[in-house]
This record gives sequence, structure tokens and C-alpha cells, in this order.
Amino acid sequence: MDPQDRYMFGAEYFSNLHRSALNILKQAGVPEKLQKKYMARINHELPLPSDEDIYLNSLESPFLIKILGGRKQELSFFRTGRTDFTKEDSRLIMECLKKKSEDLSQGPNALEAMTKFMQGVF
Repeated sequence: MDPQDRYMFGAEYFSNLHRSALNILKQAGVPEKLQKKYMARINHELPLPSDEDIYLNSLESPFLIKILGGRKQELSFFRTGRTDFTKEDSRLIMECLKKKSEDLSQGPNALEAMTKFMQGVF
């Protein structure tokens, strides 16, 4: 599988796929030695995503893309490499959400602007 395809499905999808495969093998009563063999083959064909892959994939959510706009690079990951959201990240997201809310509630077409925004998110 092409590495770019992993982002089409999402890194979390691949993590769940691995967990599910192992659960099915256990439920089917496959001996542990054979489970390891099958899982090694699966890992070879579809390597588990890294924490970084999973985090970066989470940044591709339509909601975060719309809210953060061009400020995504301000998230702590891009400064520190941390693969979890920090309090500073939460502050940034809340600040961007407040700004977006103010922008969308301005003007005579506020309801229309909000509807268009929501359609792009969900």
C-alpha cells in the first residue's frame, strides 16, 4: 500500500485494524505462536501508524481545518514535537473558535454564513 493511502483511511483506522485482527485471532482460538506469525505479516503489509501519524491525521479534521485556518502551525506539535493537545493548543483553538464565531455572526447574511460554514465541517 502506498504510504499516502494511509492518510486517506486515517492512521487511527490502521491502529483499530491491528487491534481487531488480533482480537479475531484470539477469539478464533488461534494458538499464540500462529497469532504472532499472522500479526507479523499484517505489520509487514500494513505497518502500525506512529503517534505522530495519528496526531497529524487528527489535524486533518474538517472542524480543525476550518477553525484554525492558517494558524495550524502554531500548535505545540510544530514547536515541540508533542503528539497530544496541550493547554496552549486548547487556548489557541478557543481563540480561533471565538474569532470564527464573531466573524460568522457579523452582517446581514450571518445565518447563511454559519450554514455554509457548518456544511463544510460536517
